[in-house]
This record gives sequence, C-alpha cells and structure tokens, in this order.
Amino acid sequence: MPECWRSIGEDDGTHAVLSELLKSLFGGDAKENYNMLLCKVQDQERHGLANGSCGLALLAGYLDEIQPAQGWDRLAHSYLQIAVEGVENMTHTNKFGLFSGLTGIAFVATYLSKNFTRYTKLLDALDAKILSHSTRMSEYIEKQENGMPTSAFDLIEGAIGVGAYLLFTKKEAENATLKTLLTALVSKATDCEGLLKYSTPRNLQVGWKNDYYAHGGLDCGIAHGITGLLSFLSLAKINDVIVEGQTDAIRTVAEFLLDNKMKDTGGVEWPGVVPLKLAESKELESCCIEDGSGNILHLSKIQMQADVNDMWCYGNSGVARAMFLAGEAINNRKYVDSAISSMSAVYDRALGANGTNSIFCHGTAGLLQVTLRFLNDTDLEMFDVGARELRRQLLTQHDPSTLLGYKNRVDGGKQEDNCGVLEGTAGIALALLASSSNVDPKWDRIFLLG
Repeated sequence: MPECWRSIGEDDGTHAVLSELLKSLFGGDAKENYNMLLCKVQDQERHGLANGSCGLALLAGYLDEIQPAQGWDRLAHSYLQIAVEGVENMTHTNKFGLFSGLTGIAFVATYLSKNFTRYTKLLDALDAKILSHSTRMSEYIEKQENGMPTSAFDLIEGAIGVGAYLLFTKKEAENATLKTLLTALVSKATDCEGLLKYSTPRNLQVGWKNDYYAHGGLDCGIAHGITGLLSFLSLAKINDVIVEGQTDAIRTVAEFLLDNKMKDTGGVEWPGVVPLKLAESKELESCCIEDGSGNILHLSKIQMQADVNDMWCYGNSGVARAMFLAGEAINNRKYVDSAISSMSAVYDRALGANGTNSIFCHGTAGLLQVTLRFLNDTDLEMFDVGARELRRQLLTQHDPSTLLGYKNRVDGGKQEDNCGVLEGTAGIALALLASSSNVDPKWDRIFLLG
C-alpha cells in the first residue's frame, strides 16, 4: 500500500466545478441550508452517511484535511451535530447501519476526531452501543445454516459495515470485538458449503431481486454481497487483524468469483448475483440449503447478463478492487492479474461513455475513486489515463442549472437531486477532491476500497 497519495492534479475545470458544488452544498448557515435542501431533495435517510447530513460532515472533514485552518472543521461539526440530533429520533429497524445509522455517525466522528482528541464522549456512547450490537450480529451469523438476508452481513446495513468501522478506528479496546466478528464471518466462508450460507432464499429476499431470482441467489456485489466480504477480510489481513481460517476464507470467495466470471467480446465480467435453483434431492448435492418452504436449493451456473455493469456497487470495478486486495493480502499474483485484466476491460467499455450516471454508488464518481486506488497501488499508466478520462466525463456531466450540479438517475428514467455521499453530489465532490489533492482519502474505507 502506498505511503503517500498520488492524485492526477487539479486543473481549472476541476477547481471551477468543485467551487460550484461546495457553494450549492454548504451555502449559508448549516442548519438553515440543510433544512432548505431537505425541502427540495428527495432524501429517505436524511441524517445518515449515505444520503444525509452525516455525509456532508464527512465531505467537510476531508476539505479540512486539504485546506486546514479554513473553518471546514467547524462546518463539519455543524453537520455532524445535525446528524446526531436526527438519529436520536430514528425509529426504523436499521439504526446501526454504516450508511444510515449509528455506525456511520461513529465513522464520521472518528474521521473528524483529530486522532481521538475530539468527540470523545460521543464516540464512547456510540461505541458502547455498536460493540454490543456487533456481538449480537456475530452470534446471529454463526447460527445461520440456510442462508440469510443480505442486510445481516453486508456493507451497507450489516456486519461488514460495522467491521469496516471497527477496522478503521484501530482501537485496541475494540480489537477483541472485531476479531469475534471476523471469526463469525470467516466461519461461513471456509468452503463451498459454508459460502452458500451467505445466499438469500426467496423467503428472505426483498426488493428488485424478486423480479429476477425465483428461488433467491448469492449476491456477489461489494455493497450487498460476498465481494464486500472478500474486500473486508483482505483489508483486515493487510492491517494485521487476523483470525483462524481467514486466509482460507479469502481464497474460497476469490476462487468462487473466478469460477463464475464471464467473458464476452467486451472482456471479463463478474457476476452480480448467482441464482439459486431447485435441487433434485439433498443427497445428490454436496452444497445445498433449504428455504422456508422446505425446498432444497443449490447454486446454478450463471448465464451471461444482458447489461454490463462496470460500477462500484454491483459492478466489475468493485469486484476487481476486492480481487486485487485479496491478492495483496495473501500474496496471490493470479488474483492481482485478474483484477488488472478486469479493469482493462472496464476501461474499454466505460471510457467515453458520457451517458452514465455521475454518482458514487453506480456511476462515474465511484469508478473514478476505484481507479485512483489502483493508480496508487500499481503506478500503471492505464490507471492514470483512466482517471483523467473519468474525471473529464464527470466534469462534462456537471449541470450548473440544477440545484446541486448533478442529478441521480433512478428507476424509470426519473432524475432526482441528492446531497448525499452514496447517490448524490457529496460523493461526487469527494471523488473529485481525491483526484486533485495529495491527501490520502481515508474516507473511502466506507466503500472498502483501501
């Protein structure tokens, strides 16, 4: 891993767009400005890290690192305070999620804490709750034998998100809880039969997947699936947080992804979801689970998907980054080479594709940040060229006539204003800043990139 951050430098276009974005996001008094944004922005999780005030605090914190003593830390504090006040009144079930709950607020408070010299009381209170929740999650995961909801273990809502936070804090007092969580996650990933327990049968499946996977499936994305698991286990090992079986688990997930990769004329494509299908009998299958109706299910060999996705959340770049980290973690050159080859195919498809979404989650900003991480780790020219072209695309996509400079395209072609990190302008600003400053964007641990 690099000791210093290599950007691709700032130019007049980047500076101008960033100035406009920061003006639109941070104009005037923090509370008044945020309340104004809430009146105009369709935002389901208004205080979380994903799409709310906590994400704005993170952005202001990165700006404080880049431009110290300019008042960005005070602005970050204002938005963090809004998030804390808001989350105290949350009633929905995902109160602990990294991207919408207490864990996200704790991550940002840690990021802003100046090596734990600030926000100590807040972090003590949050950590007591998060550590207790982490223990409950570990116990739950270890008990699951027939699959589980992705929200139980994933980065966005589940155990991996909490683990990413605990790994980021590097607190000795929390190391035992982190290792307990790692042990639980590793226990389900040491072989094919264990890995299948990360799949989600239809009776536990929610949302859009029900339209595509009749019996459920094994999610392979970095946001909600086993690629996130691979990245987290690899980052933990790189940072010398190691439990028994971790290397085997990294190898199991990586080999599964390699076994299920697809090729077409555009190069390598990784699976988004590997479907579950009905098995003839439990005796005939070495790796199978039962759904809520008693059906025996096993993983099918996935067919080529109609739409190629090269972005962070369910896309090839997210999987490629996790494969690279796995190769670095266990010194496996095959994984590293596979990741680089996959990114080469991504650029063949994505560079020049100006019609893509701009956001971090499944848009140009996320692909830019992935590319910057690869550039810093490999120093290969293809990543420098890719980063410059992706930034050019992102600047071209800027629309000063909109409320926040960019809109998020959602289902049905509808476009929405969003101020957040995951699907909004704050995430775009973070990636642009990372491309133009020499300050390591440690915030991207929330995306499991470094």
